[in-house]
Amino acid sequence: MRIRPSEHKAVQALLEEPAESTHELATDIILAIDALRAARTDYVSIVEQAPGFVMVYGPYVTKNAAYRDFGKSVFSVMEGARSMVLPLTTSIEEGLENEQD
Repeated sequence: MRIRPSEHKAVQALLEEPAESTHELATDIILAIDALRAARTDYVSIVEQAPGFVMVYGPYVTKNAAYRDFGKSVFSVMEGARSMVLPLTTSIEEGLENEQD
């Protein structure tokens, strides 16, 4: 997984601030990275080799990175295969986690 510049900056800012303990600092760094990574959109490449035979590649940091991988790591060995790039989303849409059917 590629580390984004915003992740570097967030960790650097935490390292420059005073902390009560290394345990507190480690916790703050982990929480900051988790929050940044949860907020970003990653992408996957999906190749349908044949009906019912699907391969998923990724995740990729950007949509362009997923497209660039076609023909390299992402490929099909079957004629007539279909492919697409899709964003990964969370399983619960924001604001709906407390609603019930």
